[in-house]
Amino acid sequence: MFSNLFKKSDKPSAAVFVDYEHWYYGYNNIFSMKPNVQEWYDELTEEYNVKKLMFFGDFNGSAIEKELPKLEKITKNVSAHRKH
Repeated sequence: MFSNLFKKSDKPSAAVFVDYEHWYYGYNNIFSMKPNVQEWYDELTEEYNVKKLMFFGDFNGSAIEKELPKLEKITKNVSAHRKH
């Protein structure tokens, strides 16, 4: 009954740090698309036991600021920095 709770994962562990500002504007400027973060995260967790996930970037801008709720559904570790 409890064996799955204590089973060691066969997947390698990973800590993931994402420069979301770079990813977002790269996709937007080159492909006119927004990153599909949920699909990316699902694929990532199929391959890795994700211990820590953090997104960072300057989220002060009308387009990228709207992405925050999507990121916060996946992790509360979102570090927003403001450029001067």
